[in-house]
Amino acid sequence: MNLIMNEMAEELVDLLTQEELFDEINIYVNNTRYSSEKTKNAERQTTAKMGNAYWRTENVRAEDVVGEYANPDTLTMTFEGMLYDLLTDGNPGVEGKLQSLFERYGYYLEYGYAWSLAIYPIDE
Repeated sequence: MNLIMNEMAEELVDLLTQEELFDEINIYVNNTRYSSEKTKNAERQTTAKMGNAYWRTENVRAEDVVGEYANPDTLTMTFEGMLYDLLTDGNPGVEGKLQSLFERYGYYLEYGYAWSLAIYPIDE
């Protein structure tokens, strides 16, 4: 299990919560889903740094949800609602904050569907 990816997922929950955008969000890392919505078998968790709440479900594969646009080796995210609206309208502020977070860890984001993104190492 890649603990850096888990740390990044929690930091993403914190960022989206701070921006009031953590709604209709699913983040997939290491066959685990971090979600804004309670689903079957989900356990309520809080982030280590800021204590923001999310729902965690084990044994959920990103590729089963996103298919070919998932990156099971890193982080995949699906989004609807306000974040979807902002990203598809080309809001540079929100996308820039996401890019900055990923770049600090050595990754860049790439969109799959209009409602999904995955991250990849910068040096590949």
